[in-house]
Order: sequence, then structure tokens, then C-alpha cells
Amino acid sequence: MGTISKIVIDANVFISAFGWDGKPEAVLRFLEQQHILNYTTDDIYDELRRVVTYPKLKFSASLQAKILEFGFCWSTVYRIPALRPCRCGFRPWSIAFFQSQFFPCSTSVKFNLLNNFYM
Repeated sequence: MGTISKIVIDANVFISAFGWDGKPEAVLRFLEQQHILNYTTDDIYDELRRVVTYPKLKFSASLQAKILEFGFCWSTVYRIPALRPCRCGFRPWSIAFFQSQFFPCSTSVKFNLLNNFYM
């Protein structure tokens, strides 16, 4: 048995897996089988909590609870250390992508894979 890959699963993967199966569902199966280890942050989990309630998804209260429970039970919550500007003044986190919790969490836990299962 090899090393377990560390990944950061975006809220949309959880939503897609429970709502429409396909590749996102395969990601969650890997997670359940402990082939991968998901890291998340409070912000990513808060996003999941918000998104499951979108009226256009038409998820029942029980499905919403199931998604949130799965996301919580199969994820390790990671606290991102405060970012400091480098001496040159370059602040990469000022770019929108870096402002999201996804990228800092991914780099902080030294992830092996980015969730590019859609590609």
C-alpha cells in the first residue's frame, strides 16, 4: 500500500457527487475507501453548508444533511496560518484565486493532487 494522497475537495464536487453522480461520485468513493485524504477549512465547509440550500438544487432537507455529514466526517479541518507579505512587497494572495480558501489550504497541507477530475 502506497502513500495516501492529500487533496482539497471543493464544495461543488460534493454537490455534484450527491446530485448527479459521475466523476465527482468516484472521488467520494476514493475518499470512503481511504485512497485519498481530504483537507478542508472552515470557509470551505461554510460554503458547502450555504450551497446545499440553494433553491435551484431542490435538495431535500435529508439530502442536505447527508451531504454535510459526509463532508464533515470524511474531511480533516485545517487551520491556515496567517499569510505575510514577502520582503519584495509581492502579495500573491491579492489575486482572487489566492483569496479563496481552496488554494491556501491546498498548499499548506502539501497536497498531492488538485481535484481536476473534471478535465
